[in-house]
Amino acid sequence: MKVECGWCGISMGERPGPENEVSHGMCSDCAFRMLSRQEGSINSFLDKMDYPVLLVDSDVNLKYENRMLRELTGKNEQQLEERKGGEVFECVNWRKPGGCGKTIHCSGCTLRNTVEKTYLSGKPSTDVKTTLKVVTENEEKQISSFISTQKVGDYVLLSVRKFKVDG
Repeated sequence: MKVECGWCGISMGERPGPENEVSHGMCSDCAFRMLSRQEGSINSFLDKMDYPVLLVDSDVNLKYENRMLRELTGKNEQQLEERKGGEVFECVNWRKPGGCGKTIHCSGCTLRNTVEKTYLSGKPSTDVKTTLKVVTENEEKQISSFISTQKVGDYVLLSVRKFKVDG
């Protein structure tokens, strides 16, 4: 499967998958240009994407998000501001002693590990399958999705696609 930038169209390599399909991401040049523009807010830019997107720091603290993420989580900007990824998605582990990123279960969190890997290496990750056990309306469920990450300055742009709630 070919991977190309959805903005400028340059090839970003290949990854396993059907040969006749193309997956889209954002190259680091486009990400930097888009997020450093002076006109409009970062949230306005992110709202143009038709899938949930978060801009997080190295510890997966939410800095900016788009409308699709707010719709997915049922939370407004104030409820999401500076929250950790586990809290945003209601991970079953975020309320445990230590909180999101500090429990024994967090060491195996694909979402956290993918963001950290991108932050430290500067290399993007594309369509990484992840599953989170979450609590919604006092009921445990699993959210399966594919995430992609791209480092932008001191942040990581995290997109969530093809999510499915089981349970």
